[in-house]
Amino acid sequence: MTANPSDATTNHRKNAGCGLILALIVLVAIGVVITLIGAVAFFGAFNREKAKVEPKTALRLQISGPLNELATTDPSSLLFQGQPGVSYFDVLAAIRRAKTDDRISGIYLNSGDLRCGFAKAIEIRETLLDFKSSGKFIHAYIEFGDELDYLIASTADTLSMAPEGLIDLNGFAVSTLFWRGALDKIGVDIFVDQHEDYKSAAETISRTDFSRPARESIRELLLQRYTFLIDAIANSRNRPAVEVKIALEEGIYTSQGMLEHGLIDRIESKQSVLNRIAAQVDLEKPRLVNVGVYLNSRSGMKGETVNRDHEIALVIGSGTIISGDSGDLEPFSTGMLSSGSLIRSLRQARDNDRVSAIILRIDSPGGSVLASDEIWQELVEIRKDKPIFASMSDLAASGGYYIALACDTLIAHPATLTGSIGVISVIPNFSKLISKMGISADTIKTSPSSDFLDPFLPFTESDKSKFSSIGRKTYLNFVDKVADARELPFDRARELAKGRVWSGADAYSKGLVDTLGGLWTAIEMTKDYLGIPPEEKVRIRFYPEPESAFTMLMKLLTLNMQNPVMQNSSLSDPVRQIWAFLTEAERRQFAYLLQLVHLSRSERLLWALPESLSFDW
Repeated sequence: MTANPSDATTNHRKNAGCGLILALIVLVAIGVVITLIGAVAFFGAFNREKAKVEPKTALRLQISGPLNELATTDPSSLLFQGQPGVSYFDVLAAIRRAKTDDRISGIYLNSGDLRCGFAKAIEIRETLLDFKSSGKFIHAYIEFGDELDYLIASTADTLSMAPEGLIDLNGFAVSTLFWRGALDKIGVDIFVDQHEDYKSAAETISRTDFSRPARESIRELLLQRYTFLIDAIANSRNRPAVEVKIALEEGIYTSQGMLEHGLIDRIESKQSVLNRIAAQVDLEKPRLVNVGVYLNSRSGMKGETVNRDHEIALVIGSGTIISGDSGDLEPFSTGMLSSGSLIRSLRQARDNDRVSAIILRIDSPGGSVLASDEIWQELVEIRKDKPIFASMSDLAASGGYYIALACDTLIAHPATLTGSIGVISVIPNFSKLISKMGISADTIKTSPSSDFLDPFLPFTESDKSKFSSIGRKTYLNFVDKVADARELPFDRARELAKGRVWSGADAYSKGLVDTLGGLWTAIEMTKDYLGIPPEEKVRIRFYPEPESAFTMLMKLLTLNMQNPVMQNSSLSDPVRQIWAFLTEAERRQFAYLLQLVHLSRSERLLWALPESLSFDW
C-alpha cells in the first residue's frame, strides 16, 4: 500500500481545523467563567461596601478548615460566597467589635474541622468568653470536630450537636514514622549530628523510636495541653475536672456519648438552633451576618473614635523560611516565608510615615540559616527607626525564634511552640547499598580531603568530626545571639537551648520572651507604647496587603487538584503510594519533610524544626 500525500495533507488540515475550533471553545468557556465570577466578585464587593446590619442580628461565626494569619486566598470563595475568606485577625476583630455593637444580639457559632494550632484556638476561646461578659448570647452547633472545635464551642450558653454528629474527644498524641529499619534493609546509613540532646527530630531516620530527651520534651507539651483542655471544659461545662478526665480517657465519638457525659446540652438539628436564636430576639427568622460582611459594614458603635495620629503595621511572617522572593518550590510553595518578600514588607512599613510601630506576627518553624540571618539583620536596622513587637503565633521555633530575637519586645502565647535553639546536620551514605548491588567505588584525589563526605565511600571518623564542627559553629552562633538578645550568660543560654521546644509559658518563665499574650495583647501593648488610650481605636495596616478580588479570580483559572502532593507529576510513584496510606497529621509532617528536602537543594544550612510536631487532636 502506498500513502497518498494529498490525503495526509487533508487530514492534517482537518486536525488543525478541529484543534482551532476546540481552542476557540475553550477560550469562550474561560471568558464566560471570567465574566460570571467577575460579576459575582464585583457585586459582592459592592454589596459589602453598602452592607447594613439590622438590629437583633447574630454574628455567624463559622470556623472550619485552615485558619491563616492572612485572609485565605481560595478564589472559589468568590464564586460560592461572593467574598474572600477571613483571617485569624478577622475572627478576633469581629468578636471584639460585636461585643459593644448594639445591632448584634449574640453569636451563632458553627465550628468543625478547625485546623490551626493550640495558641490560636485558645485566643479565640478567650475572646468569646470576654464577649459573653457583655450579657449577649452564644449558641453553638457541632456536626463533627475534635478537641479544638469543642474547646471553642464549649464557651456557648447552649451547645448542641447533630443527631448523627461525630467528635474525636480523646486527648492528644504525637505520631511519627521512623524509617531506620527500612534504611537498614536497603543498606543506607544516615550520619546525624545534632546540637544538642533535644534537637532530635532527625531520630525519625536514625532510630526506631523516640529517644529519652525527645519523649520527655514532647510528653511535657502534651501534658500541658491536656491539663488546659480538662480545666477549660470543666469550667465551661461546670463539671468536676476528674469527671472530664475520665470521659476523655474513655474517648467520646458520638453526640449521644457527649450528652450522657453532660458535655453538650441538646441533640437537635441546625434549624432548631436557628429557630431558638430567632425566638430569643422576637423574630420569625434569624438575622445572621458573616464575619466578612460584618467587618465591611458601617459601624454601629456610638461614640467610637479612631486615632488619627498613628497607624500600626501588622507584618505577617508565616511559613518555612527560604531565601529570595519565591523560589522553585512547587508544589510545596504554599506555607513558605521568603526573606525577600518579608524584608520588602518590613521596609514598606518603615517607609510609611503614617505607621508609628510594627508588629511582626511570626508563625514559622524556621528554615534557611542564610535567610533567617538576612531577616535578622534587616530587623536590627529597622528597629533603629521604629519599634518592632514580635507576636508569636502557634509556632516560632528555630529560625522563627531567631528572627524574633531582633525585635524590641517578644510576646508569646502560653501555648506557642518556640525555642528549638539548635542545629541538626544530616548526610546519607550509600556505600553499603552499592556493595549489596555488586557496585564498587574508587577515587583519585589531589589531597586527603578531596573526597570529603563522598556518599559512596565509607565515612571516616575524621570526616564525621569535620562535618560536626561545621554544624557546631552555626549552633554556637545561634546561642550567642540568644545570650546577647536576652541578656543571659552564654552558659545559661546554652542550657536553655539544646534544641528543646518550649511552650510559650515555659519560655516566659525562663526569660526567653518578654511577656505572654496573643495577637490582641501585642496590639494593646503597641497602643500603650504609642500613648493611645485603650478605648480608642487604631488603624491596622497589613503587610503584605490582602489579595484583591481580581488576583483571586485569576488564581481560580489556574486551580489544580485540591491536594498539591497528588497533583505534582514530578513526584515519584513511591511518594504517591506512601501518601495514600498516611493520616492527615502524618501527611502534614511528610509534606513538611519534603519541603525541607527540597529547600536543602539550594540551602546548605537550616535552622528549622524538622518535624512539625503535628498533634493528633
